Amino acid sequence: MLDRIRTILVPSKTKKTNPPADVSGMAPEQPLLVVGDLHGSYDLLGKCLKDVDVFVEARDVDLHGIPRLVFVGDYIDRGEHSARVLEWLHNLQKDLPDNVTCLMGNHERMMLEFLDDPAGRGQRWLRNGGFRLWRVTELVACARIRMLRS
Repeated sequence: MLDRIRTILVPSKTKKTNPPADVSGMAPEQPLLVVGDLHGSYDLLGKCLKDVDVFVEARDVDLHGIPRLVFVGDYIDRGEHSARVLEWLHNLQKDLPDNVTCLMGNHERMMLEFLDDPAGRGQRWLRNGGFRLWRVTELVACARIRMLRS
């Protein structure tokens, strides 16, 4: 069994290798900035956006373009301000649709599953930080995450 694993993991000396792919034409037309794992921290969101401002100010925007901001999920749970983070990201994406993309993370998915089936899906979400959204007002506000379903 160990020999079989080695043949899979270690490249064969006789195996023909392909030349490296030409990726020179794959550069994005505008800078790309990726942000993830805010987990209900409005302070962290603010810090990230200040860093974006510094990035933009340090470059010639006309020459290089305004950066594309991609938020890769996990906006909720663990922190105290999940609803505030969602509200801010929702407005940012609405105001700058060509420059801001918000993707759904596993925490948002767990919350949506909880909203659809609290008895069946609640334990998983609560174990993964959903217990922080114990206030009904916070949970209702976070239901706006449905905008990310598309």
